[in-house]
Amino acid sequence: MRVSKAWQMIEDWYAANAPNGLPGLREGATAHDIRNAERDLGIEFPDEVRQSYELHNGSKNAVFPYGYYLLSLEEIVDEREVWCNL
Repeated sequence: MRVSKAWQMIEDWYAANAPNGLPGLREGATAHDIRNAERDLGIEFPDEVRQSYELHNGSKNAVFPYGYYLLSLEEIVDEREVWCNL
């Protein structure tokens, strides 16, 4: 399944069942944002991860069951820094 198709299924479900969750999804990241995160992390994301972040750069709040949310690229870089400095 393609990333865009998977996200469309998620968005469709939210629209039908929990429309208040949709505004919590952030706009997509730019190619520049993705390259910067890859540089800061010292890795290259798989294509599917890039595609997902191009659609939604994380979420603003808990949009998934049990309070889970998606980290933005900036939050990923920040979290890595925290864990590396423990």
